[in-house]
Amino acid sequence: PVPDARALKEASMMLYAPSNESVREYLEHTRGLKPAVVGKYGVGVMELNFPGPGGWQPEKCMTFPWIMREMDWHAICSNLPAKSAPPAPPPAPPPVLGPLPSAWRSKASRRSASV
Repeated sequence: PVPDARALKEASMMLYAPSNESVREYLEHTRGLKPAVVGKYGVGVMELNFPGPGGWQPEKCMTFPWIMREMDWHAICSNLPAKSAPPAPPPAPPPVLGPLPSAWRSKASRRSASV
């Protein structure tokens, strides 16, 4: 599924927590990512659970948001069902034709109508 925007925002904010200083150092010194690039693209960190010998284990993970359109996502992951389009809104009623009330007409159109 398409990543949750709120979770990605929280992950990018968590990157700047004091407990994640080692992650920031890794991104900058090992991966060569400048802080401006990390901030611009929303790189973050979050704790996710993975199966382990004693059950699910929490692991600290870096997040690199992947920005794409939903139609591209479904083209790549063709085994996922595409979301159905929402129903089209009902058509607008036809306009009521007739003369405009004189208060709505401009002075020029009132003059030409009286001639």
